[in-house]
Amino acid sequence: MVNASQIEPAFVFTPVPSIFFTLGQLLEGDDKEFVGNAYWAMLGRSADNDGLDIYTALLSEGMSRIDVLQQLRRSEEGQAHGAYIRGVDAAKTIEELLAHEDYAFVCCAYQTLFIRPVDQGALKHYVAALLDGLDRLQVLNELRQSEEFKSRFAMARELDQFAQTGNGEKFSGATSNSGTEEEVEIVPDLPASMAELMARNNREFVYGLYQIMLGRAADFSGLQNYLQRMTSGISRQEVVRGFSSSDERKARMAFFHRLDSINEDTKARQRPLLGAAAALRLQQLEQAVAKQRIQTIENQIMQMSRSFRTQLSRVQSSPAVQTERVVTMQPEKKRALKLNQLGPLARDIYFQIKNGLVERSEGGA
Repeated sequence: MVNASQIEPAFVFTPVPSIFFTLGQLLEGDDKEFVGNAYWAMLGRSADNDGLDIYTALLSEGMSRIDVLQQLRRSEEGQAHGAYIRGVDAAKTIEELLAHEDYAFVCCAYQTLFIRPVDQGALKHYVAALLDGLDRLQVLNELRQSEEFKSRFAMARELDQFAQTGNGEKFSGATSNSGTEEEVEIVPDLPASMAELMARNNREFVYGLYQIMLGRAADFSGLQNYLQRMTSGISRQEVVRGFSSSDERKARMAFFHRLDSINEDTKARQRPLLGAAAALRLQQLEQAVAKQRIQTIENQIMQMSRSFRTQLSRVQSSPAVQTERVVTMQPEKKRALKLNQLGPLARDIYFQIKNGLVERSEGGA
């Protein structure tokens, strides 16, 4: 028995919040290991037995690991925790997409182009190809040449056209305005055609517009707003027109226009007259991507700083530390995570915080 003030505190850190995981690290391991890491990353706690069993069973039945991360993040607990994993959502800019590490790049590319999570086979294939030297623009162009992308893109353009010239009363569909927050979690399958989309009830119709035209899942407030307006009498053409003219839709189209221009510059770089200008633009793109990566690293460091500060505060405010009670030193092997198991950067930040050398910042990611 020794006095707590005379020994190194037996700090027990949670096995790392999301900022310590790359998407590649999260997706590794067997299903149970993945679910356990996903709970720590998205909820900041260990998986309960029910959750572990349910998600392991769902994975065995075909649910993607990205879907598991999304479900945990969209849960009430996940939103309160505020975790974010880069690469899970669609990219808003080319620079953002290209700045991801390989696993996150492939996941984000699928989410951006196909509006769905990548399957494990494709993920392993493209990550291996990138490690072998395949250019990221080649990956994007290969995905864009697929029939899946062409059908998604064509449907979105068809909806843009319908917004301007379609008969808004032609497709009434079944009505269903039961837009509870729980129902937003029930994500309809992507429609295979314009006719299938138009045959759906109002809720699934609007949800499909979010997926096809904006490339993302519907948010509760937006879905509810459109359902209420449809109840009040606005036509489906007016709803589609609202999506088609939105800034978010324009930004998504700008993304693909930007990708086209980058491809043109890549080809033009070899031409005698146009090559210099094209090479300059591609160099500027590389600089923008590098800047995005640096910003991401800086944000992660600030997040780690705040996380360690929070952990240290919890330890310092515990009764054992405050009252310096006599405690039994835990054996090294029983510590959930020893300091010497942390990486060099994390360990350095921890000791800076402990010694009061890192100033508190309200900024960050």
